[in-house]
Amino acid sequence: AIGLVIAFVFWRVVRSSPHEHPRVNAAEIELIGKSEGEAPLNAREFKSAIGSLLKSRSLWCNSAAQVLQNIGWGFLVTWLPTYLVRERGVGEVEGGRMLTCILAFGMLGQIAGGFYCDWATRRFGLRWGRVLPMASAMTVCAAAYACCPFATSTWALVCCCALVSLCTDLANPALWAFMGDVGGRATAAAGGWGNMWGNLGASAGALLIPWLMRVGGGDGKVLVFLTLSLASWWRACWCWRARWRRGK
Repeated sequence: AIGLVIAFVFWRVVRSSPHEHPRVNAAEIELIGKSEGEAPLNAREFKSAIGSLLKSRSLWCNSAAQVLQNIGWGFLVTWLPTYLVRERGVGEVEGGRMLTCILAFGMLGQIAGGFYCDWATRRFGLRWGRVLPMASAMTVCAAAYACCPFATSTWALVCCCALVSLCTDLANPALWAFMGDVGGRATAAAGGWGNMWGNLGASAGALLIPWLMRVGGGDGKVLVFLTLSLASWWRACWCWRARWRRGK
């Protein structure tokens, strides 16, 4: 219900340009100035753009990376609460607070990731400015997940998962900027394509965990965390393989 309210407010308030808003006045338009907006894609241009995106090695690498990213991140919001209660013996309320703490680090990662991406782009150029934040952040995620099976303290485990949450969202601003770079005027289509693969990864991850528990038997929990670590590491490798190229 809250989401519907926010969507309605967004629909009423937000426009592609301030000049399109019915409540903007002449003084505001004079202050803002005239912006040169891009024309939306027509049907022919959209078809051509989709064909170009499907041939983009960079976009396919990024889509594969999003699958792997959401396998790792999805564990935090699906199976981690169950793991804390059943395997670590914490109460449901305490487990909820731990999860809130873990996800709060992701909020910090979103903000820090924007500064990281901007700095890397200024320092190393567009390609490395996008690739470096994504690949380095997911390498840290891989190391943090690899430490989880050996964390004897529950709070040590929470710290490892908080680091995963932080670094997953640390990579997101570069990922979104990458979509704008590659997509050009078809940025929305590129972003939707990559996000679709990310959602498939999250769905697959929710089914993967119980399967790993069955296959691993007594060592199922170790197998789960090492698989999540491998997914994060593999995602970092796919990011390194991406070849940045500006879209039109």
